[in-house]
Amino acid sequence: MLVGAGRAHLHLLRALARPLVRGLEIVLVTTDRVQYDAALSVLAELTDIIPPDELSVLEAVLTVLGSPDSAEAKSVSLAALPAAELLGKQPGPLGGSTSYYSFLLGIVLLGVERIEEARELLTRFANESAANPREWGITLRWEIAKARELAEGTDD
Repeated sequence: MLVGAGRAHLHLLRALARPLVRGLEIVLVTTDRVQYDAALSVLAELTDIIPPDELSVLEAVLTVLGSPDSAEAKSVSLAALPAAELLGKQPGPLGGSTSYYSFLLGIVLLGVERIEEARELLTRFANESAANPREWGITLRWEIAKARELAEGTDD
């Protein structure tokens, strides 16, 4: 996640993203809102360095978060679902049953309207991440809060 005030940080993101291959998370946050459209624009410029499966998942996540009830969100989520399930159901690196990809899978599941499954996974991700002593409550702070918000705010 890149926290900052706007366009100046896009250049920083581009510079930092070049050597990265796996596990790249792109969400631009300003002091007043999350810029999902801007993040999608940057993601489109990084297609040569992000593996296609991760790219489809990231595109779906950003689209669902930016336009949750749109036809596009459902379409890209359906396309990304196989990759999201493969990545998101693997155990976490810190010993939990969830990982960062579980958070992303939960959002993709919302996009395909598998609400109960998404709610359970997002809640479990938030609880495990918040309780993990190696997390310290800062690295995944935004993701934990967003997972809880999404799990509580979904309708049946």
